[in-house]
Amino acid sequence: LMMIRRGLAFSRMEFTRPSLLQHQGHRDVADDTCHPEGRVIFVSFKTFDLLATYSPNNGNDAAAFERRRAWDAAMKQEVATRTRPLIWIGDLNVAADRVDVTHPEWFLQQCYQGEPEDMRGQPGFTKGERVRFQEILSEGKLVDSFRHLHPVEDVPPALGPFFTWRGHPPVHQAVARYHGKGMRIDYA
Repeated sequence: LMMIRRGLAFSRMEFTRPSLLQHQGHRDVADDTCHPEGRVIFVSFKTFDLLATYSPNNGNDAAAFERRRAWDAAMKQEVATRTRPLIWIGDLNVAADRVDVTHPEWFLQQCYQGEPEDMRGQPGFTKGERVRFQEILSEGKLVDSFRHLHPVEDVPPALGPFFTWRGHPPVHQAVARYHGKGMRIDYA
């Protein structure tokens, strides 16, 4: 769902990007004008383009890693070919840097710990995802506007407004592994 202010005209709205159609996991065989999981909204306005995405989670197995790698490659290709100003927003499912998670060392020890080494850790905070995300930003000459406006050198307080995903307290169990932990994986 995208809400656009009345009177603000757009010239085009799409629900996938050509770069994503190159990977079978991101192509809807029934309708190639849409991403099969509704992960993309692209809108062209008079002076800029807006790309809103819900990036796939990196997961914990080879198939998921490949799907996310293909997504990142498509996004890199997409932003590299832009000639108009672009605003990219959404749940990008990656914490760009160590200061974007509450407990960096802890997150690196979670979940997958096998090979390849750059996929070890919590999905959204693996080295591979962070490297690819920086490559996308660099290739597209994009700036993380929140981090630009709120630079930090150390991890901010866990209870502050710095994280967009937080672990919940225990509900039906004695301990909740992610309670008190957070990640900044959504960008606007």
